[in-house]
Amino acid sequence: ELLAAEAAGRPHDLSSLDSVTSSGTVLSDRVKRVLHERADVTISDALASSEGGPFAIAVTSSVADLPSRFFPAAGTQVLTASGSPVVPGSGEVGTLAFGGSIPSGYYKDGAKTSSTFRVVGGVRYSMPGDLATVEADGSIRFLGRGAGVINTGGEKVHPQEVEDVLLAYPGVTDASVVGVPDDTWGERVVAVVAAANPALTPDELRAAVRRHLAGYKVPKAVILLPALPRTPTGKLELARVRHIAAEATTTPG
Repeated sequence: ELLAAEAAGRPHDLSSLDSVTSSGTVLSDRVKRVLHERADVTISDALASSEGGPFAIAVTSSVADLPSRFFPAAGTQVLTASGSPVVPGSGEVGTLAFGGSIPSGYYKDGAKTSSTFRVVGGVRYSMPGDLATVEADGSIRFLGRGAGVINTGGEKVHPQEVEDVLLAYPGVTDASVVGVPDDTWGERVVAVVAAANPALTPDELRAAVRRHLAGYKVPKAVILLPALPRTPTGKLELARVRHIAAEATTTPG
């Protein structure tokens, strides 16, 4: 909206904007950069959910603070499958766990309650299923929900890391990476991308991912759209994205 308003010759006046707080959905560094370049604003980005949190918080006050880093909030751990904390810098993948003030459970759903709210080492945690690893400096790098992990040829691909590369590419405004059934590989990686630059091509974006990530993480197909399907509140409609990816990559007959 800020860029479109500027292009139309009616830029917004952000002189009164002092702070922005977001929770539930992480703001991209691209969005933060646009805000920091236009206002003296502090952005507090908190990863939280209905099941508890905030799990982690990133605070940026200028472009110099980018890329933003999320540090665990009090009561947050990244736990391995055995229940031990992930060692910073180890590269091990764990599950985000919040041990602060959390709900008693889901209404009339004992099975989901027991799978999400778990007691580990005598502490009751909220663990909705977000995968993450811990960097050497103690910051948390998110890898997305466990249910979204793509298994292609026996290799696991975390959509978030592919999306991060795509979103950092000039001209890309939105991106979602999903797995589509494949007879040979089980699943294949497909990216659905919104781009402001009409000259962008799927091959160009695939090459960009290949420069940063292993070959098996490179999308087999990139679908370019004017915009991704999102709800009025901005939440990605993942079911529609999966349908778009599957429909666009299915060969007739």
